[in-house]
Amino acid sequence: MSAKRYLEAVRAQFGYLGTWLPNTAIRLGDVGFYTPEGFRVETSLRRLGVSVRSRPAGVPGDLSHTSVASVKATVGLKGVPALSLGFGRAGGFVFQATGCKVKQIDDLDTVGIEMVNLCQQNIWQPGWVLVDTIVEADKTTILVSQSDDATVDLSGPTTISALNEASLAVTAQSGSLLQFLGQPGLTPLFRGRRVSRGFLGLFKDKVEVMRGIDDVLPPTEFEEVGALDFEDDR
Repeated sequence: MSAKRYLEAVRAQFGYLGTWLPNTAIRLGDVGFYTPEGFRVETSLRRLGVSVRSRPAGVPGDLSHTSVASVKATVGLKGVPALSLGFGRAGGFVFQATGCKVKQIDDLDTVGIEMVNLCQQNIWQPGWVLVDTIVEADKTTILVSQSDDATVDLSGPTTISALNEASLAVTAQSGSLLQFLGQPGLTPLFRGRRVSRGFLGLFKDKVEVMRGIDDVLPPTEFEEVGALDFEDDR
């Protein structure tokens, strides 16, 4: 449940899919299955015989979002700054990614045609997702509460926005927390595309965007290609 809440919140905030676990290695052109348990790489476009080129990355930027119940900054007797975070419920999280570069596969229309061809040859498996865009960060701090009322005290920063600028250390913790503190080289966000089949073969194959974890189509419906865009369908 905590992972799904995190993924839904990240999707709503940034318009990207969250990588789960956040330290999972994801590359442009990877092909696999995306579920609430994470992305499982099965193959790649290159292994399937499809060449891939990437567009030049833009100017780096920072991404930040916080879903916690309380934040308290303190300075200890020795002048050491600290930050105390209370998460309130499972799924509360802190997301800080600095120096983010967005990389995307070039000429996605042509790649989509190749995906449809592979589907028609029964090579592309129903449910496979192509990673067409990734966000690489110079440094990433992610904390996700896996239990209700979890808390953590961090020495180093006095604000959440400074998490990636300080040397972080956990000085106290209660409850269960998933922690990635100032990790370099993570790919915390990505976008994907899938092949979806028209009803009873009456419609042409196409590429489409997925809209949520609960939006995965059963195998019998796959025949067109679209983007993977997980969104809560409540």
